[in-house]
Amino acid sequence: MRPSISCIVGDFGSGKTLFMTYLAYMNQNYRKVFANYHLNDIPYTYISINDLAKFPDELRNAIVLIDEGHVGANAYDVFKKDVRNIAQFITQIRKRNIVMFWSTQRFRRVALPLRELTKYFYEMHPTEYDGVSHVKIFDIDNNYEFIKEFIFDGRKMFGKYDTEEIILNKTE
Repeated sequence: MRPSISCIVGDFGSGKTLFMTYLAYMNQNYRKVFANYHLNDIPYTYISINDLAKFPDELRNAIVLIDEGHVGANAYDVFKKDVRNIAQFITQIRKRNIVMFWSTQRFRRVALPLRELTKYFYEMHPTEYDGVSHVKIFDIDNNYEFIKEFIFDGRKMFGKYDTEEIILNKTE
């Protein structure tokens, strides 16, 4: 994977965090995994969205998973220092060989700098089966050009994270 930023958007219960957990599981032997939510039975490093902007040295050749991206990079907080720091961080991911995924229910709720540097848009739709989602991928840079769609069966990821964990913006 080349360094890039992708968003995963969908309603409550559409499988966003389940899909990101699957990405952590699939990358655990190839890249360091960093996440702002807690994973079970998958090697990872917990990192808050604010700590990303500090460019920790171990944050190299990694996949970064940010659940509830609007919490730490809210569109309405664009002038806050931590949001400006996140904007600076995301412009530098290529230099650290980072692949980043962030999730939200509404794309426009996330700060403009993060939206503008997002390359791929994963649209999640729940199906009649818990843990199974219909996924559509679009290339934002090319006027939301449709790339592909597939059915994601994430039921094997049940129990790999806490579905009731509250994601908070950790400030200093």
